[in-house]
Amino acid sequence: SIGRDFHQDLLWIDYAAALSLHRVVTANAAERRLQRLATASVEDNRISFGCINVPADYYDSIILPLFTGTTGIVYILPEDGRTDTLLTPDTGSTRRIIASLK
Repeated sequence: SIGRDFHQDLLWIDYAAALSLHRVVTANAAERRLQRLATASVEDNRISFGCINVPADYYDSIILPLFTGTTGIVYILPEDGRTDTLLTPDTGSTRRIIASLK
């Protein structure tokens, strides 16, 4: 759900682990975070200490409308490998996750 930390709104993915999705922080121009996010390379996109950084316009136009005032599920998919094994037909775990949100 949308929450707050350091006076900024963010999407908590795992509150206990302090994992969130938020607008990319651009306070230190030398880090070139926006430029690095815009490249096709995965290696230079790792720009934080674990949080998921996205451009502000993406956060404001996609993330906020989807998650404000509601709960949802965010899937973090691996960078390599096959994802079809992760999103297989229901094995019961999906039902348990959905039930826990109600």
